[in-house]
Amino acid sequence: MATEIQQLSHLIASSVSILLQACEDCNTPFPDPDQPLTPQSEAFRASQVVIDATNVIAASALQLVARVLPPHMSLMNIVSGPTKSAALRTALELNVTEILREAGPQVFSVSDGAKLSSQVLETIKDPVTGPSHEPNHAPFNRAFGVDDPLWVWYESQEQQYRRRRFAIAMHGIAQMQPPDLLDDVLDWKALPQGSIIVDVGGGIGTSSLAVAKKNDHLKLVVQDLPTICAEATAYWSKEYPKLIDTGKLSFSPHDFFTQQPVTDASVFILKQILHDWSDPYCACILTELRAAATPETKLIVVDSIISYACHDPTTKSDLNSDYKEAPAPLLPNYGAANVMPYFLDLAVRHLSLVFSHVTLRNVQMMMWVNAQERTIGHLDTLLRSTGWRIVSAKRRAPPSNFYEPVVAVPI
Repeated sequence: MATEIQQLSHLIASSVSILLQACEDCNTPFPDPDQPLTPQSEAFRASQVVIDATNVIAASALQLVARVLPPHMSLMNIVSGPTKSAALRTALELNVTEILREAGPQVFSVSDGAKLSSQVLETIKDPVTGPSHEPNHAPFNRAFGVDDPLWVWYESQEQQYRRRRFAIAMHGIAQMQPPDLLDDVLDWKALPQGSIIVDVGGGIGTSSLAVAKKNDHLKLVVQDLPTICAEATAYWSKEYPKLIDTGKLSFSPHDFFTQQPVTDASVFILKQILHDWSDPYCACILTELRAAATPETKLIVVDSIISYACHDPTTKSDLNSDYKEAPAPLLPNYGAANVMPYFLDLAVRHLSLVFSHVTLRNVQMMMWVNAQERTIGHLDTLLRSTGWRIVSAKRRAPPSNFYEPVVAVPI
């Protein structure tokens, strides 16, 4: 209720005043977050007044966070604990703090920077898996002692339970997606009659189907593995037979690493595909699409775009025109209130930290498939290297930034 959060806000404000006054009375300055932790910097905590005020501030702030964050974000902050521990251990063992301190705040930038968690550092330090872009060189492979990539492993008979659990998790994530996610990405009504929309790796076509239902003049082709296409065709034949019977919706088996068979598409959609693959594999996917594209073809990429925890100088650029940093003194990326994209990044790749001759790779996406989420600048570089350029990006403030569509056109 409003009264509770107002009370919490007042408690924080009044206790901060008490804390700062106590520090001034004791001549023990409040610590500077940019300075190393020392016994002198912690001397202010000896005062009982400071201790009491600190407890009230911390308890109020945490309770306020729990009250105002969406429930799934609060849960994400809890379940991401092992991943954060893995990242902290990696940073500690590889002296990241000292590297950052020596580099200084102006000249250094960090980019994209349980069982699996215990194998992160070992995977990074291994001379074979550390610099590798291969999907079977992830901590997952080391932890479970398997050579197959995660997706192949899931298809084995022995992993039916895990595969089913993964499907449930993906369904849950899908419920977090706005139903109109793609509605304003393009002017769909302006596309000519019979325009072909290809949802590459689109599963059962949930996202693109929402567009098809509102735009009868479009033809939708969803590409995925043969088994998924068969299941999807059977499902939509019952749920929405009109689209199937009229040919407005079809499912076509396709491996997106091979030549794209549709050469007259108006739009290609890659939703949560690129974040499952390292740059060389993404380049292969994007190159095949570019070869099949017409000069008028649009490419929609939907992933979580990673924002920097520090100020991003490209905020005012065309790529980031919709992006707004958090007001000072908050971290520009909203800190812990924006944990979802970073948790996913930690789940798909290696902790990415690049400077001089040292390259640590990005910890969830790294853990499972040796892949990653990307910053807008990284995504722009990747697209340009394969013949595409970004013309618009739908940036959103957390927690709505779980999906941020980017539109690119052929160069």
